[in-house]
Amino acid sequence: MQDTELAIIFDLDGTLWDSTGCASDIWNRVLEKHNEISFRMTKEKATQLMGKTMEDIGKILFPMFDEAKRNAVVDEFGKEEVKYLAGNGAVLYEGLEEVLAELHGNYKLYIVSNCQDGYVSAFLHAHKLERYFQDIEMSGRTGQDKGSNIKMIM
Repeated sequence: MQDTELAIIFDLDGTLWDSTGCASDIWNRVLEKHNEISFRMTKEKATQLMGKTMEDIGKILFPMFDEAKRNAVVDEFGKEEVKYLAGNGAVLYEGLEEVLAELHGNYKLYIVSNCQDGYVSAFLHAHKLERYFQDIEMSGRTGQDKGSNIKMIM
């Protein structure tokens, strides 16, 4: 029986799954459409970006662009990534579903992430894990940072 007072709030990237491999591939497909961008994404660089808001990622990757151009490229990537992940998922950590099933019996489970809107939903949909989580929140949906979203969930 679930005790309504006990809860666990998870982050997603690096906690429940590893999406860095597909993220770098998706970034490169988007970057190839922009002749003014000469670098390509690596898995290592994608790993360094995990946990940051999409706005911060844009500032890191595209300091040479004005805010509107940065946001346009980052938004293009975000939409492509969510679409890909919803259909294909990414690499779940070993034993994840078994751990979630066990925790779900005793705790309310939540996910809060600094990702774009739709990213956490794509994770849940692709891996059919919706039943384990009470609620989710994403910086891309609220415009708030992870700490503010955690407070909201609490």
